[in-house]
Amino acid sequence: MREPENHKSHVAAPDGRRCPAPACGGSILDPFMGSGTTGAAALSQGKDFVGIEVSEHYCQVTTDRLRKLSAPSG
Repeated sequence: MREPENHKSHVAAPDGRRCPAPACGGSILDPFMGSGTTGAAALSQGKDFVGIEVSEHYCQVTTDRLRKLSAPSG
């Protein structure tokens, strides 16, 4: 599935491990979730993540993306 390129908060992160959260915080809130780059980075660092997105399409894209990251490997 190809993602629309006109989403206002869609940005490509050069490094999925970067997270804009303070080092002492354990939870990340992203009010413009888009494709879930911040959520992926937060989860990869063991942080809780809450995302808000008005587009149903992007909610599904992010849900699928984060489930794949959270699935046990093996």
